[in-house]
Amino acid sequence: MKNNGYRWLLRIWIALISIVTFLGGWIFLGHSNVIAATTSQANNPPAELAPLPTLTPLQFSSPSNTFQ
Repeated sequence: MKNNGYRWLLRIWIALISIVTFLGGWIFLGHSNVIAATTSQANNPPAELAPLPTLTPLQFSSPSNTFQ
């Protein structure tokens, strides 16, 4: 096979670029302000919460009347 040196260099180049972009993405996410915005909102809960909705109880009929 010819071009073995070229293929080897291409594989090394792709591996290096993959590692650099992966680490660059983690650095980019580490410096984002999304984490700071969500933690500041979590520390200040609203003064009054809305009441939770409830369901009315189900009305069951007798078993003899279900399928006639």
